[in-house]
Amino acid sequence: AVVSTQSTGACEGILGVLRSNREVVLALLDAFLYDPLIEWTSANDEGVFGDVVKDGTVSRKELEINSLYSLLSCRIVELNVPLRGNRHSFTASISGLTKSLRHFSESLSRLLPHENSTNSVLARQRLLQELKHDSEHVLWAQQECVEAQAAH
Repeated sequence: AVVSTQSTGACEGILGVLRSNREVVLALLDAFLYDPLIEWTSANDEGVFGDVVKDGTVSRKELEINSLYSLLSCRIVELNVPLRGNRHSFTASISGLTKSLRHFSESLSRLLPHENSTNSVLARQRLLQELKHDSEHVLWAQQECVEAQAAH
């Protein structure tokens, strides 16, 4: 009973210190997350995986690669949550864009016949302007031939 009381008090004290220094602890954990180090011990110590490496079943390189893969998969899972949240807005945006493009295409197809007739009118207007300023134009000669044939 005495040991449990002492350990409870020690645990409560440790939790109080951790809570009051929350930012420091989170900064250390964040640094470990983005720059993980397999070796947190000195060069003379065996390290965290010393027993496994001594056994010869797994090399230190394989352990490092496996730990990096697991950290990468954790980061992918973390990033996947916001991406899934944006999926709905992205698909809605694509759907709206598709509708807008269809509407634009329909508007263009309705305007195309008017554009062709406008171009035809503009071409005739240019021709009349040429006739107005050029009394020697070929069409004036054709008009004289038509008038002469009508007179006969």
